[in-house]
Amino acid sequence: MDDPGIRTQHMAEHVWRVALSGEHDLSDVAEVEQAIANVFAAGSVLIIDLTEATLIDSTVMNAILYAHELATTTREHNVAVIATPESHTRRALEIGLDGYINVYDSLPAALAAIR
Repeated sequence: MDDPGIRTQHMAEHVWRVALSGEHDLSDVAEVEQAIANVFAAGSVLIIDLTEATLIDSTVMNAILYAHELATTTREHNVAVIATPESHTRRALEIGLDGYINVYDSLPAALAAIR
């Protein structure tokens, strides 16, 4: 099923962005996980863009953490996460995944970090 709140964009060779907008939780975490899996099958760099996400729950954070761990252990992939400073989503990431993943303020910052 296509979720309009989950968009995948091919940005450059081996660089893909999965952008989430609106609320994401247990009800659509399978679609989030599928979008991540599709990117890893097609490219090596994943940018998870949460700048338009208004809410993510622990199941979505777990999917993000899994993507990060997969990238770290296989060294075939790289993951960067973007979230607007002071947003609810950013605060949730800082509470739930602090110390596990780096979160960037913008797409240019994330692109610079993964190169």
